[in-house]
Amino acid sequence: MWFAVANPDAFAIAHHFGHRAAAQLAESFRITSSITAKLREEISTSDAFFLAPHIEIAGQNAAGFAIDATLSFAASMEAIEALMQTRGNLAPSRKRFASWKHRLVDDGLDASAFTEYLRFKSLIRDDLLHGKAEALTRVTPALVHDGMRNGWEAWRQMAACVGMPHD
Repeated sequence: MWFAVANPDAFAIAHHFGHRAAAQLAESFRITSSITAKLREEISTSDAFFLAPHIEIAGQNAAGFAIDATLSFAASMEAIEALMQTRGNLAPSRKRFASWKHRLVDDGLDASAFTEYLRFKSLIRDDLLHGKAEALTRVTPALVHDGMRNGWEAWRQMAACVGMPHD
């Protein structure tokens, strides 16, 4: 990866994976929008038989990009945690995410977005990383968007805690 050589800082890793997650989510929405547009057209019965497999494959591709976005965003969050630990702002803990939330509250920041990200993390991200197939049925671009939106606010606040404010 280019940033590992150019700048080995955990913030560069967090930044890279955060932007990668956004690009993957955008592609998922692009595919979903094209499917929605196609479904709004008047389609003859014969065309429906032809289009159905293509729409199904496009839906699988959209879900795949949403899953990739979820995992890339998780890598970004992990990198921010590593940065907080190396800069002494967060003690290593088995309950890392709870520690992050307490750190935000201790710094007088609103942890509500982080609480919402934790909900998303437990609903989708954890099950994906641990190979639980039922998570695949729950992944939608909209759900990932909401999870990442809340996660981004938490990410920004955690970056600010280590002196790396980001918008």
